Amino acid sequence: MTYYRSPDQELQFGDIFQAALFFDAHLREDAGGLFAHPIKGNVMAYLRDAGQTRDYLFAHGTECLAVLLTDPCTIDDVLGVDREKKEVRGRFLFAALMPGSEAEIRQLIETPTFNRFPFPPERPLSGGIASFQKLFMVDARDLSDPTQHRVCSLEPKISRDLEVQWVAYCARRGPLAATKSLNRLLEALVKPDGEPTQQQLELAANVARLVTAVWNLEGEDLDEANWTGGDASAILKKLQVGLGAVRDLAEASIVSLGALSP
Repeated sequence: MTYYRSPDQELQFGDIFQAALFFDAHLREDAGGLFAHPIKGNVMAYLRDAGQTRDYLFAHGTECLAVLLTDPCTIDDVLGVDREKKEVRGRFLFAALMPGSEAEIRQLIETPTFNRFPFPPERPLSGGIASFQKLFMVDARDLSDPTQHRVCSLEPKISRDLEVQWVAYCARRGPLAATKSLNRLLEALVKPDGEPTQQQLELAANVARLVTAVWNLEGEDLDEANWTGGDASAILKKLQVGLGAVRDLAEASIVSLGALSP
């Protein structure tokens, strides 16, 4: 399995960036406005602003690699793809990509959490951990050239995993969030010091597959309708397959639940 590829021609969700302008910027109690003041030579000093609104701000942060979390539709909107003047306006959302040991990365792959996403070491990336608790935004005008600053794009599998975990973190929805909830359900069903029965495991597995099928229908099958060039037959066929999978898994989940009912 490969995780990364050369940067795509266009910006993509999950692209990895590296540049001197990336900091996991955040505010603390000492935050405040600054104003630029020229001193000797070409040196510019930034001094505290006496209550006026300025474009400069005193903040905290650490230089880092960054993972683009802006969704594809918003990327196009910010870059003005569908606007006549192609005017770039807005900001892109990033998560800081921090160093992580192989043991930490392996642990997060085996046992996912909501707030930290692992990037395995593979060229051209030495690996790391994206922290959804270290988010920041960058003015799109400084990233409008897609040939600059990008280290790599993600292969579809890891891109999808990143999307699932990002939604689990910010909305507590999707396959990963459902899996966590189902694990708690199993804990409630199992007697103290006991093990889940085969029927209980089947229920959890069927509901997990059902949630994933609904996720695929919403996030992939229906979204693909936007890129089929108006081919109605292709859209309907995709919907038929997706809805069929949801129906079959819903029926299997109901049967599993019935087997557990008193």
